[in-house]
Amino acid sequence: MGRKKSANAAASAASIEAALTALRTKEYKTVYAAAKALNVSEMTLHAQWNQTRLTRAEANESKQILSGAEEEALARYIKELRRSGYPPSYVTVREMAAEIQHRRVAKLNFEEGMELVQYPPIGEDWPRRFIQRHPNLAATYSRRIDASRLKESSAETLTRWLESVRDVIREYKIHTRNIYNMDETGFYPLKSN
Repeated sequence: MGRKKSANAAASAASIEAALTALRTKEYKTVYAAAKALNVSEMTLHAQWNQTRLTRAEANESKQILSGAEEEALARYIKELRRSGYPPSYVTVREMAAEIQHRRVAKLNFEEGMELVQYPPIGEDWPRRFIQRHPNLAATYSRRIDASRLKESSAETLTRWLESVRDVIREYKIHTRNIYNMDETGFYPLKSN
């Protein structure tokens, strides 16, 4: 939790904001005139007026391993992998980020034997921080198949099971549009051929 602003700091911030609004609405023609009329620091107002209004994330993007667009693309790809039942591990996420970074550097370092740009390696904690920046990518844990389930899965067992499913479909005249699959990854209708 941040520090509480003093009453003077809050009043000063409100005065600066009022001066910026007055400049935007062209009430004052110059920063000097607005600062003088509203009794605010001309230097502070000038800095605020010339500053491009960026969010904290946008302002710090140049310090990040991947750009905002690259992180969004990586997040979309991770979502697709999760939907298909193959959520990537932290190691895989770090390797994907390193590959994105490598391809960006390869475009910049286009001369053979010359290395114009070099990035430090991606740290062990980067995937965890990446997930924190993208909370919709909550980490999931995959489970191993029980040895008993694996042992009981033989070609004969699976063939018998599929034949019994086929018999039920024929006996009750079930249309393919009414057949669905449900497992740990979701609920999907079967595609008709």
